[in-house]
Parts: sequence; structure tokens; C-alpha cells
Amino acid sequence: MEFYRHFNDAQRLADSIDDWEVDSFSWEKGYVACAFAAVAYEELPQFELKKAKRAKVIPCDRYQAHVARWFTEQRRASVRQLDTNAIIEIIVRERMVVVISKLTPVIFVSLRGTTFSFADFKADLDVRRVRYSLGFGESVKLHRGFLDAVLECFDEVVEKIASMNDDKHVLPVYITGHSLGGAMAAIFHARLAEREFHPFVHRRRSRIAPSVSCYTFGMPRYGDLAAKSVLPQPYHIFNEFDAIPTLPPTFIGFADSANEKCLNAIPEQTAILNKGNFALRSGKGVATVLGVSDHRMERYVERLDVMRNK
Repeated sequence: MEFYRHFNDAQRLADSIDDWEVDSFSWEKGYVACAFAAVAYEELPQFELKKAKRAKVIPCDRYQAHVARWFTEQRRASVRQLDTNAIIEIIVRERMVVVISKLTPVIFVSLRGTTFSFADFKADLDVRRVRYSLGFGESVKLHRGFLDAVLECFDEVVEKIASMNDDKHVLPVYITGHSLGGAMAAIFHARLAEREFHPFVHRRRSRIAPSVSCYTFGMPRYGDLAAKSVLPQPYHIFNEFDAIPTLPPTFIGFADSANEKCLNAIPEQTAILNKGNFALRSGKGVATVLGVSDHRMERYVERLDVMRNK
């Protein structure tokens, strides 16, 4: 199956990359991060299956197949069923699923939105922004729904990361996510980077690894211009005709991430000067209507696979 091919290839590639501790972009790192973003869709909590009609909002074909298998065979998918040498921890909340995977050279924290968070986002875009104060006297405005989801489980995730590390060999941590999970990953990454004000730093927990980097895929906008300027930025990769990165719109105060790369269908990296708003993009006098087919998790993994082999 394609999922297992990519998952196994990503694990092997992760072992061969020797600069995980460096915050730098590469298509190889992007591919591994994308494959592990997909891992978060392997965990189906019971509350999602109880309201499976909402499952159609989840942008992952394999997730849809897991839901169908539940109806026919009563088999609930779980990350713990994967054949892997990674040490895995799982945290499930109503609005977010977090899968923490410890590989030999790096720890991945994979976030995804649940049927509840996707349904809320689809219903009203939850465009309310909330002021988020930073420890050095500055503040930014962040998407309230994404921030609330992160804060609900942040301390527990950090504790899990600490328990996976030891004092002699502290592994770098990469935060990753797709779609709504990407926006949550970007906010989680920014909060984890607040080293001076981190609650566990004050307890002198030396096993807390730095959040070296963050890779996100097809994520919506999550903050204002101040967030773009002040907060650590993820490496955000989006597909050319993916509509979700055009939401929420810029004219109500949201801004694009600073480090963005766009892939077309070839796939090749292409320049997009204006992503547009509400699934519409204008350029050279032509309006382009964007869609959701390019938003699927599988489409991102496939294109990143090609890019890392170029």
C-alpha cells in the first residue's frame, strides 16, 4: 500500500539525514515531515466514529478508508498498529490528535484536526482572533480556535517529549501537520520556542529538546502580520490549486506565513505572488477558482516524494 511505502521510506530517509539539529529547509526533510503528518490520520478516536457522518470533512483518503472499514468490520484504526521501530505516544483531545514519534535521530510531533475542529472551521471559519502576549512585552493576534486547541494539550505534549529524551542525548524536535493540523503545528512550534518563559524550563527539566523546526502542508492562515514578523515561522508548503491556504481572508487581518513554497502539478516549485482569498486567486486579469482536490493529504505526500528525488 502507498501509505506504508511512504512511511517506511520516510523512516529510512530520516536515519540518513545528518543535520536534523539545524533549522534549515530541504525537500528531504519536507518529505519525512509530510509522511509523519500523514501518520496522525492513522489514529481514529472513538468519538469520531460515533459521529462518522462528519468524517467527510477530513481531507485524507486513507482516513476515509479507515472509517469505512469500521462500518464493515468494526476495526478501529490506531497508530499503535503500525509496524515501526519508532517509540510512539498518542494524545487525543476533542479538537486535535497528537502523535509523537521518536526515531533514532529526531522526534516528530504530528498534529491533526478532528471532525469537531473541521466542522467548526467549515461552519463559520472561527475567524475570531485573540491577542497572544509574548514574554518579552510584545503581542500578536492568533486564530482563536487553533490557539485554544494547542493550549489544551500543550503541557502534556511537552511532558511526553521530555519523557522520551534523556540527559545525555537530547533529540531535536520537529513539529508537523497538514491542513488545520498545520496551523496548530505552527502555533505549537511558536509557543515551544519561548524558551525563557517555558514552564518546564523553570523546573530545570534538562530533557526538554529545542523545537528546531516546523514543516506544515496546506495550512490555513493562523495569525496577523505581527505574528508573521515576531513568531518563529514554519516552512509551509502548499499546492497551487489548494483552496484552504486562502482562508481565513487577509482583509480581516490574517497574513500568510513568511516561509512558503508552492508546488504545481508537475510537480515543481512555482511562484505565487498573491494566494488570494476565499478560494479565489486573481492574476494577469484572470480569476482562478481553487478547490479541495489538491488539499488531500495523499497529494502532498506524493508531490514531496517527487521533489525530494529531484
